Amino acid sequence: MSPNSILFPQKIKVAYMFPGVGSQQKGMGKAFYEQCNAFKGVVDQATDFLNEDVMEICCGEQYQKLEKLEYAQLILHTINVATYESFRLNSQIEPDFMLGYSLGEYSALVGAGVIPFTESLHLLKRRSQIVSKVEKEVGTMAWIVNSDYRLVEKACAHVGSENVTISAIDSPLKTCISGTLQAIREVHDYLMVYSGIVIPIKMSGPFHSPFMTEAKQEFREVLKGVRFNRPNVDVISNVSGHPHCFESLQDNLAEHLICPVLWKASIDFLDQQGVNLLFELGPKNILKFLAEENQIGATSCSIGSPQDVERTLGGLTYKNLEFVEVVENIYRSLVTVKNHNENSVLYQQIIHECCDQIEQQLQAAKQHNEFSEVEFRKAVAIFFQAMEAKQVPQSHFSQICKNVLKNKIYLDANEPNKNP
Repeated sequence: MSPNSILFPQKIKVAYMFPGVGSQQKGMGKAFYEQCNAFKGVVDQATDFLNEDVMEICCGEQYQKLEKLEYAQLILHTINVATYESFRLNSQIEPDFMLGYSLGEYSALVGAGVIPFTESLHLLKRRSQIVSKVEKEVGTMAWIVNSDYRLVEKACAHVGSENVTISAIDSPLKTCISGTLQAIREVHDYLMVYSGIVIPIKMSGPFHSPFMTEAKQEFREVLKGVRFNRPNVDVISNVSGHPHCFESLQDNLAEHLICPVLWKASIDFLDQQGVNLLFELGPKNILKFLAEENQIGATSCSIGSPQDVERTLGGLTYKNLEFVEVVENIYRSLVTVKNHNENSVLYQQIIHECCDQIEQQLQAAKQHNEFSEVEFRKAVAIFFQAMEAKQVPQSHFSQICKNVLKNKIYLDANEPNKNP
């Protein structure tokens, strides 16, 4: 048990998540653009590339352009990457994993250093042009809620998998399907009997399905001309729900067009890897909602404005005024948490020493009317030492830490690039 792990007893692991098309909204990025130079720098690059004012499209009278797929993809990607640059600069929290929903996977690849931002704009413009041709010719997508994905698979098979298929598995009771309008109506009729709800998705073609096979072949040729770098952090693939293998990255990005988004599998993988802090970087909070729907143990936060950054970091990190309160919690835990150590002599010796040290800290804090960061970290180290002496089962330890340490982290100014 490490005293450096203040949010959870194990090492803090962080994932950055980037939303896909459907998360764009009027006004997105406005406050960031006005207040953060890092955000503004990314957006201005996109403005130069598009030869159109990105923030005018996001916030002004040209907002209707976001209803066109070719604009929505490029501009949402821009806002995602700009939010990432701003959050990284302001939070000093570096991720262990990155992932993005559909289009958002490209934002994750930029964040991981796989492709420069300007190059990603060129690539996504070609991708958008390719898929838009199919979007207008074949079919559409729909969300399905309140139905297990296995029931949805059964419904698609009943209607005919050549006409409709699952295009995303987001959570136990939320999926997406892609297909012809008629087939989607028939899936709707089938699922109504089981209380399933089918919601058509505006501005969508039959993405992430075999209907995009022709687009996949064309996009594969485009990808052959792109030079990718090895990622500096693992990026989770929508196709597999596991980290990309660099050698098969190009193939995966082509398959991405015809394969379902395995979002639930991706979140489950993060949970298995011990990720306990998720940040959604971009507009809205759809991915935060999905993380909570998947009922994993991680804390999830949405970052779409400077106010979100301030509120989130304020909620996750300790303020000096909280030091005494947390140390008082630690003192109480030394007495109240059940002992599981059969060596009672050694246990009593360690616990008495821990209690004495915490008492001295609290008395000194009252005398000097302050509690320093150095003393706070010492108190947390004593807490972990005491819990180890009590031999608290790992299954109970996480909840004890959350209760005692207020489910927060402590960012060390001497280690700016990583959580404690």
